[in-house]
Amino acid sequence: MKILQLKTGVKQRKKEGVTMNNGCIRAMGQRAATKMALGLLLASVAAWPTYAQWYFEVGPIYRGDMEVSVKGGSRAAASGMHAAQAGTGGGRAPAAQGSLLDDDGTAQMLRTFDDGYVGPSGWQWAREEGWTQFLGYNSPEQYNAAADTLTYQLTTPGVGTSERRTETRRFAGSPGWSDERRAHGVGLMGTLGYLVRQEESWGWAIQTRIGWLDGIQTDFRNREAYRETTERSVYETSLEQTCTYTYTYDTLGNPAFPAAPYEMTDPAAVGPMIADTPATITRASQTLAPSERLIGRSRDSAVSRVDLSVDAQAFTMQLGTRMQWHPIDRVTLFVQPAATLNLLDASVRRQETFSQDNGARIASWDDREDEQAWRFGIGAQAGLQIAVTDTWRLFAAGGYDWVDDYRISVGPDRISVDLSGYEAELGIARSF
Repeated sequence: MKILQLKTGVKQRKKEGVTMNNGCIRAMGQRAATKMALGLLLASVAAWPTYAQWYFEVGPIYRGDMEVSVKGGSRAAASGMHAAQAGTGGGRAPAAQGSLLDDDGTAQMLRTFDDGYVGPSGWQWAREEGWTQFLGYNSPEQYNAAADTLTYQLTTPGVGTSERRTETRRFAGSPGWSDERRAHGVGLMGTLGYLVRQEESWGWAIQTRIGWLDGIQTDFRNREAYRETTERSVYETSLEQTCTYTYTYDTLGNPAFPAAPYEMTDPAAVGPMIADTPATITRASQTLAPSERLIGRSRDSAVSRVDLSVDAQAFTMQLGTRMQWHPIDRVTLFVQPAATLNLLDASVRRQETFSQDNGARIASWDDREDEQAWRFGIGAQAGLQIAVTDTWRLFAAGGYDWVDDYRISVGPDRISVDLSGYEAELGIARSF
């Protein structure tokens, strides 16, 4: 029994020894792995390039060749505003008069007709009786023996009446206008970068840039957006009226009336008698001759003019890289492409005035719009740095930024603001 217990104890101790040995091996392996990791970390830190450094740059910036373009309309045209009403004023047709005679037939007077004459007698007693021998007639048809009458025809001179009318017509031009202007801005740009790698003659860095541009201002003055021409034509419509009247005289039953043509030239001579005033006066016919003529024409214009001003500024953020070369000591050349994000802050004011050529104002409109918008873009610059000390440098750079344009609606106008343009920058830089 003791021998069995001893053997069993020996086996148990062997097992415990094996277990203890395995634990020591595992513990030794963990310590070795830890030491190896620390060694690699220390080696990595020791191997980290001593040239890695931060740098900061700041300086004024100029961006030119930006563009503001306009496709404009007209509020005057869109609202149906007119300088004058089209149509006709006046224009009544002239009317014919009634009688054109002032003669009522009662006066003892010399009457001259188309085909003869009758005048008062030179004898006093005949005038008192209402008789006269002072007459003349041209045609046998004038004398009617059966009716004991002598007739005459009198054609009055043409009498004209007239009326005037004014025709007003409008001729409208096509509304709208367009133009474009170049703009520029000045501001400040700051750059924070990290030099990732530096070899003897070249290096590269990552950087972020923040800038601000102001003074992006463009004016469009006195631009004609709409023109309406008014033509006024004055017409005179005339009506010439001519009447023929028949005068009938009593021949007093004279049995021996002289045949036509007959003419008594002496009021006191002896001859056949008739009544010295007509028994009747009737209108035999009437002729109306209308006519029309242009007596005047005038043209006036009304013009709608626009004043438009755009005042903007931009806040820019760039993220990119820089590649640089060192051709000679203390001189560095670099190029730096970047993606950009631009915040445009624009204020647009529009004034339109619709006026006559003489300056009389018909209507006016005032519109204003303030907008902000983010626009994406890309840019690239090339520059030169000159080291003044080990940590301070002067630099100059130039390049171009491409920025997506932005459209603003103000009244009937559509304005496009394009921040794309070339850049020039000066400044100082410090490494740390």
